[in-house]
Amino acid sequence: SGLPGVAKTYTCMASVKELKKTRRVMLTAPTHVAARNLRCEGLEPVTLQRFYNRYIKNGPLNQDLTKST
Repeated sequence: SGLPGVAKTYTCMASVKELKKTRRVMLTAPTHVAARNLRCEGLEPVTLQRFYNRYIKNGPLNQDLTKST
């Protein structure tokens, strides 16, 4: 958290860009508004609730999810 305009989203997206080079990345956020702020080329940010429902609720994470692309 921090004041507006101090590059929180920019820093997050720069980190994601670096991680995407070697790993599969999934972006999650607590709300829809926060998820929309996490726009990154080639990634679909989702809320924590949707992530839970898709990947955790019915068992462990898919093997596909843990493979790097």
